[in-house]
Amino acid sequence: MAFRRDPKTPAMTTDLPQHVFRLRVRYDECDPMGFVHHSNYLRYFEIGRTEFLRSSGGRYREVEEAGLYVVVVHVDCRYRASARYDDEIDIVTRIAKITAAKIIHE
Repeated sequence: MAFRRDPKTPAMTTDLPQHVFRLRVRYDECDPMGFVHHSNYLRYFEIGRTEFLRSSGGRYREVEEAGLYVVVVHVDCRYRASARYDDEIDIVTRIAKITAAKIIHE
């Protein structure tokens, strides 16, 4: 998943399905200096995955009611720029790979 702070930033190009979800950084997600605390980026990743599924007509609640559970086994994150309080960020989620046993999101 990638974040874009400025809506003028060109979209990432790919032939794979992707979804963009805009989020405004809230006060409680920031450290005393006004920067998003590093732990909150993982929450943003989860929002991206959930909203990606929702945009394609699915809901995790229904997936789990069907007896299927999604388990996160790996997360990789490189911090390239800081988001700050009240910034609007785009959470860009794309599917990198699907197999019978896993879905890899970027």
